[in-house]
Amino acid sequence: MAKIVFMTTGLLHEPWGHPQVREFEDRIAGVFGGAASCQGFLGLRWPPGDSTPLVYRTPDQAGRTANTLTVWQDLESAFAFAYAGLHAEAMGKRQDWFAHSEWPGYAAWWVPDDHEPTWPDVHAHFDRLCHDGPSPDAFDFKHAFGPDGQPYQLDREAAKVLMRRNKMQGVLTGYLGAWNEPDAATRRLLLDRVWAPDGHYTDPGSHATDLAGLDAIIGAFHAANPGAVFSQEGDFDLHHSHVRFFWHLTLRPGVELRGMDYAQVNAAGQIKTIVGFF
Repeated sequence: MAKIVFMTTGLLHEPWGHPQVREFEDRIAGVFGGAASCQGFLGLRWPPGDSTPLVYRTPDQAGRTANTLTVWQDLESAFAFAYAGLHAEAMGKRQDWFAHSEWPGYAAWWVPDDHEPTWPDVHAHFDRLCHDGPSPDAFDFKHAFGPDGQPYQLDREAAKVLMRRNKMQGVLTGYLGAWNEPDAATRRLLLDRVWAPDGHYTDPGSHATDLAGLDAIIGAFHAANPGAVFSQEGDFDLHHSHVRFFWHLTLRPGVELRGMDYAQVNAAGQIKTIVGFF
């Protein structure tokens, strides 16, 4: 088996810590926190050593590169992450934070399943892309290669399906995160992102007809069950605007509950209905 190594890089307008790039820095945790819930994500890597690509090692560029390294199941998974969600939103503001560069902003290549990348290895692949163009050693999405070294056409329809599933997973993660959040202000921010203002919630013991009502139900739950934790169990089922997912609740050590929720989402991807079963 083989997997994709996906590296991104860029030259910031100013060094890390400068006010002009502060917003970029503030977004990093959210972007890669979201990556962890994406289909096909195999991990964020940060090997020891210097992450600076060889083409950005002049004195005036010191402290100004932003480099990431992730590993993916296939090329479509990496593409779906890069061009949707929080990562795509951040790319839309790239010119605010990054200087124009003659060098590529990313590279991808296949490695054996048991391979762990090192920075020297990463730099060698990226340098070949910079100076020799796309090849099986390093390529971009438009000029891709398969694990067999042959030219490969990215399956964009499959990538679109992954984008939709990634978006839905982000909504479910935010929704369960709201149930796990004891702080009222933070919980409301989470709900504002994922719950439709007129959304309806129903379970065997409670009912809400808007966001404020759901927020009150969750608040009462926390008051009665401090420290309780919800987690999603397995994958979810999705077709059209309908979703089904399973969850696990630890009320306290040794006291657990499992259930299933049916949900509908609106055109914006926010939850407009949940019916819980347990």
